Amino acid sequence: MIGLFLDKSAELKTDSFVYFHPNGNIERTGRYEKNLRAGKWVYYFEDSKLDAEGSFIDDKKTGLWTYYHTNGQKSSDEESAEDELQKIQAWLPDGTATKDTCTEQRPMVVGGEEALMHFLSKNINYPPDAQENNITGKVIISFIVDSNGNHSGYEVLRSPWQSLERETLRIVKLMPQFTPYCSHNRKLSLRYTLPVVFRLR
Repeated sequence: MIGLFLDKSAELKTDSFVYFHPNGNIERTGRYEKNLRAGKWVYYFEDSKLDAEGSFIDDKKTGLWTYYHTNGQKSSDEESAEDELQKIQAWLPDGTATKDTCTEQRPMVVGGEEALMHFLSKNINYPPDAQENNITGKVIISFIVDSNGNHSGYEVLRSPWQSLERETLRIVKLMPQFTPYCSHNRKLSLRYTLPVVFRLR
């Protein structure tokens, strides 16, 4: 990130800012007034294609915001007032207008939270060595859910015991397909974080 701050502790943002994706490409650009987003902001996908553009007043989306599919076609025009969506017009990736839209829907196993919990409780095995050592705790794992709902790129963020980590990886890789992340009438890839809790009865 590149930007200006009003204080030495770098908390109060002011004027123009540029944020970058991990690959070095620009992620978003805009400006702050008294630490609040103001005026026009432009967002980009990791490959530098346009993601969204619109304006803020006092850190709230106001007026017309335009979002784009990853192929460059418009996905939606959304009228907002103080962060509240007022009106939406949406298009499919081929440019065809559609009324079947979503504004923000996180990835989820087909069948919802209940189906996910049922799958985990039915299929996970408590490793014997963890039981013998009275090891309990939470394994936190993250993975990518792509635009088709497939998951990959597993990464353990926290684990209290190695065998619990291995069992979590095993079971997560067997999970059923997800409904993909849907944002502003677009199905997109998103990194998903899942906690798996091990308790001894």
